Amino acid sequence: MIKYLTIYVVVVVGLFVLADYVNTWEIANNYPYGKLCDLYNNC
Repeated sequence: MIKYLTIYVVVVVGLFVLADYVNTWEIANNYPYGKLCDLYNNC
């Protein structure tokens, strides 16, 4: 049970980090109309 909980936490944190990284990349490359921009509404 703890094993699956750990995997779940790692996946969720990984997705948040990845989303933040991609969003930063989109802004840095003047790509404000990306998919993440629509999802998170933080253009």
